[in-house]
Amino acid sequence: MGAGAASGASALAAQPASPGPDPAMVATLAIEHIGPATVRAVANGVEVYVMVPDEATAAIFRAALTDTARRRSTDRLVRIIVD
Repeated sequence: MGAGAASGASALAAQPASPGPDPAMVATLAIEHIGPATVRAVANGVEVYVMVPDEATAAIFRAALTDTARRRSTDRLVRIIVD
């Protein structure tokens, strides 16, 4: 293996495998959609659906709702759907 091949492999290893969702987009979606959805779930006692653009964002929101549902049981009524 030549020196060029080794430096090429190092360059590939240094790059992130895949960037996650934009943090500002995740925060905006949470403020604009998750917050109101939890209020509707509390007020109505029925499942509420929130659409998100990708599976990575959905995973973040589902993990957050799992965490908050420990303290606020109605958060279990919020369902995250990938659109």
